[in-house]
Amino acid sequence: MTEPIMVNTPDGPVALDEIEDSTFAVLSWSEMPAGFAWADDGTGEVQPPYPVVRIASPQARIEGADRHAGEWYHGDRAMFEPVAEFVLLRRRRTRAMFGGEDDAPLCSSNDGDHPKPNGRVWRMEAFKTNAGAVVPVHEALRAHPPLECRQCPFSGQDDEETGEYMAGLCKASIVYLAARPDDSAAILRLTWTQARAVERWIRVRQKASGLPLFAYRLRLGTTRVMPQGGNPYYIATLAGEPEELTPRMALAYNDLLEAQDERFSQALSGGSVDVASGEVLA
Repeated sequence: MTEPIMVNTPDGPVALDEIEDSTFAVLSWSEMPAGFAWADDGTGEVQPPYPVVRIASPQARIEGADRHAGEWYHGDRAMFEPVAEFVLLRRRRTRAMFGGEDDAPLCSSNDGDHPKPNGRVWRMEAFKTNAGAVVPVHEALRAHPPLECRQCPFSGQDDEETGEYMAGLCKASIVYLAARPDDSAAILRLTWTQARAVERWIRVRQKASGLPLFAYRLRLGTTRVMPQGGNPYYIATLAGEPEELTPRMALAYNDLLEAQDERFSQALSGGSVDVASGEVLA
């Protein structure tokens, strides 16, 4: 039997179903009894989108980005912060190539190695880059699109000797499933250039430790880069040495990853990103 809901009235607490005049019922969310179950509203299978955290650029379509360029922007909280803390749970590399006419990718990859089938670029004789240059698409490529990104003339590649990324028209991004200080899950989305410091730490220090990625807490800041003859941009930096967590804390994040991993994979494989908010729609 469900416990009766008690509400405050001028005469003291009274069961809600015993009140004849509802104007005397003063019920707040804090007065809901523990264990109360709402009737099924049919939304149990609906997954909310992951919020996205990214580095704000002056050109971003985010209110206040011009005053907070180079800070970390949390899309779900409309909040900027110069240094952000994350426990990185899962790492995925993706790719996308855009033209200068709309926000839909000409071609993309969910794993950074294999392009999605039926990319628009393979049905085009030529396309414009964001800078306005016209790039022809060879007839042989249109007839037989590459099955792997490394075979594509438009994709950037890793240098086999240094491990550094060499940019191409198709840009690589690193997407991390991350836990914020309140343990809420978010997607941290960085271009390969922006992620270099984090990726270098993973390659040199984290992998050598033998511990999983989520055994560390990272504090990330940013640095402004001014290329010669180009526009300034911001990259992620490590704000101090990453903190090694206790085994108990790492086990808790292991459980969080297991609970979120399938949803994270679905968000990347079947989801889309809202351009204005930066949210990945799962």
